[in-house]
Amino acid sequence: MKTTNTYAVVDLDALKSNYRFVKGLNPDKEAIAIVKADSYGHGSVECAKALYAEGVRYFAVANLDEAEELLDGIPDISVLILGYVDLGRVDEVVERDIITAVYSLEYAEKLNEASLRAGKVSKVHIKVNTGMNRLGFDPSRDDFAEKIRRITEMKNLTVHGIFSHYSTADEEDLSYSERQRTIFEHAVDTVKKAGAPLELIHISNSAAAMVFDCPVSNAFRPGLVLYGYSPLPGRKMQENLTPVMSVYAHIANIFELKKGESISYGRRYTAEADTRIATVTIGYADGYSRALSNKAYVVAAGRRAPIRGSVCMDMIMCDITGIEGLKVGDTVEVLGPDVDADVLATMAGTIPYEMTCDISKRVKRYYREKK
Repeated sequence: MKTTNTYAVVDLDALKSNYRFVKGLNPDKEAIAIVKADSYGHGSVECAKALYAEGVRYFAVANLDEAEELLDGIPDISVLILGYVDLGRVDEVVERDIITAVYSLEYAEKLNEASLRAGKVSKVHIKVNTGMNRLGFDPSRDDFAEKIRRITEMKNLTVHGIFSHYSTADEEDLSYSERQRTIFEHAVDTVKKAGAPLELIHISNSAAAMVFDCPVSNAFRPGLVLYGYSPLPGRKMQENLTPVMSVYAHIANIFELKKGESISYGRRYTAEADTRIATVTIGYADGYSRALSNKAYVVAAGRRAPIRGSVCMDMIMCDITGIEGLKVGDTVEVLGPDVDADVLATMAGTIPYEMTCDISKRVKRYYREKK
């Protein structure tokens, strides 16, 4: 296989297996697969096609551009935009029959007007703020029921669903999640009383879908779990999941760094002894965090090679002292079975979501799937 300097292999069979696992925990609920941010860096269209083959028909994204890209690749799906839509683009929403979140009367009115002009009825999901305090109607406000009534009476909208989002479902203490769930249940009741059809009711993200049920819901939104990482404390249930993406790079140069010599920008590493160094073709422009400077490692010929010095835009330097047989052009593993994204995330002071989302577009994806 001819490859670029840095490339990723995306295992679609692992994606399907991960989906089957989380679906098995929610057998009676509709899956709304989260494929925003290019499926967390894995490739939204390709991942959605694989999940479609498993029976998934609903997909969720963050914005209109992501929705349109997905529909261009797979027309026969339902796409929900979870976040903001520019009021100047509501005609596109109507034209493509995209489902959108509604969390303001102004947006609902503009969408209703655009739907009337097009002679259509657009599906919307009411977004409820249960404690994330980011987006959504606040059920504790006196005008909540009135706002919902006004939306349900709009002739060219149908309230197809209602949803919210947990903020601490991935923590040991689920008391705040319990509070959010109770608020959500009351909000669902209010919206039902307003006459909304509510075909889909959803609040569970990956963590909640694994351990914390919401009885009033009939759908769930798997995200990180699809891509092979458990969001639960202590990585509970990780043994049931397989990371979907592996990232590889090539050795571009091999040289000797003498004792006392420094390396890379800022001279943040000085050799304490003569050291054999490999320059590897990945850097922060590829999405490899600069926070991993002097912390992380790659795997070369089955052995760990620690990063020495600062991560550059296009390259890192790794200590391959004692690793025999390496040569220029050899492939090293940067992320994958032997270089766990969760471990790298801990080193960088972040979360595995960011490690995969950050893998940039210039890293070519190769998709692997048994036919």
